[in-house]
Amino acid sequence: MRSIGTNKPSKPKISQMGFKIRIQKNVA
Repeated sequence: MRSIGTNKPSKPKISQMGFKIRIQKNVA
């Protein structure tokens, strides 16, 4: 999951956190 963040450095860290939460919600 962290690889996604390093793969998209153009996006801020806050956005990454939100994206992670979104993925977790989808999985939940």
